Amino acid sequence: MTENETDKRTLPKLPDHVSLHFMGSQGLLLDAHRQLLFSATPAATLVWCCLAEFDSRAEVLSELRQRTGLSARRAANCIDEAVQSWRTAGLFDTPGSALPSALPEPVEFDRDAPAPAVPTIVPSSEAAYRLLDTTFAIAFSDPTLREAVDPVIRHLQTAPVARPDAVLVVARDDGGFVVSQVDVGQVRCGHIDEVAPLVHTILAHAAVHRADALCAIHAGAVSVGEGCVLLAGEAGAGKSTLVSGLAAAGWRALCDDTVLLSNDTLEVRPLCGALGVKAGSWPILSDAFPELLQSPVNLRSDGRAVRYLSRNPHPLDRDRYPVHRIVFPRYDAGAGRGSLEELAPATALTRLMKCAYFLEHPLSPELMERLIQWIAGIDCFEMRYASLADSVRLFRKLD
Repeated sequence: MTENETDKRTLPKLPDHVSLHFMGSQGLLLDAHRQLLFSATPAATLVWCCLAEFDSRAEVLSELRQRTGLSARRAANCIDEAVQSWRTAGLFDTPGSALPSALPEPVEFDRDAPAPAVPTIVPSSEAAYRLLDTTFAIAFSDPTLREAVDPVIRHLQTAPVARPDAVLVVARDDGGFVVSQVDVGQVRCGHIDEVAPLVHTILAHAAVHRADALCAIHAGAVSVGEGCVLLAGEAGAGKSTLVSGLAAAGWRALCDDTVLLSNDTLEVRPLCGALGVKAGSWPILSDAFPELLQSPVNLRSDGRAVRYLSRNPHPLDRDRYPVHRIVFPRYDAGAGRGSLEELAPATALTRLMKCAYFLEHPLSPELMERLIQWIAGIDCFEMRYASLADSVRLFRKLD
């Protein structure tokens, strides 16, 4: 293909719903409509800037060559590769009519079910709990159900209030069990082993939606000094096992699955639920927590068996923690003694946003700039490990 033929290819128009943000020489592309963030190499970032400034491919090619010193062929390849990667990512697709759901529903409520008969519940089986900014009243139809749920949420128990923010009723029903949230709906399950995880999930989801927070992030957290370290990763990344193992090694576990970033300071608000350990990690943690193998086996709505580590009442010494480090754990059986690799802030923020759900307001260009300033002051790492002992050893290097 000749240079003239290369110059005549048409280029796409940059979409209005995608904004470019800078972190050093690296760019971040925010698709505000799909709420997705993409990192761009310095070369791709420069291509985007040229596309924003010039209309014709010849002008873009000339500007790129002038800024980089590349040959015509290499500059053309650079343009084509960048544009193709953006097409593959869907950045040039016509946006749909609505933003994606901010936070997926963890359970499916039957919203047409009749309201539970709260007054008929035995008073001695009522209790109050507080998670983040929400106070819950939970009524149990019999003491057996309260005993089943208590180990998972007892650390959240608080003094009863006249007007709780949310009311739950846990009862037996037609040979199974039903958990109702008044004015919302109810969820049924067939076995008593499913009740505690169900209650735990409903409390967590309701508390997140009522909290004063910018976004929820799939991350565990442990306290370090006056701040905390986030262990970020999507479901199945091993966050609960790592947080539990670090707790056994002396760090204070704040949470194992979800944190919130506060609206004003972007400090972490831990979702201090129970530490749930899936079956594959029971042998790994049983030496550090002998009581784990004696605790009841519960079944989550996804069918996975889980045991919960008991927590002391009110284990947190404050409501918010500044973030000192962000770690992205990655289990690798062939990692030997493991490794700790520092990540560029742009790379870390892109990874973190894949684990984030924005709550009251969607991720916007203005919020992006706040997050860029925030993460620029935080050291971020990828931790590859083959054993829990390796992860603890590597974690100590962060102190």
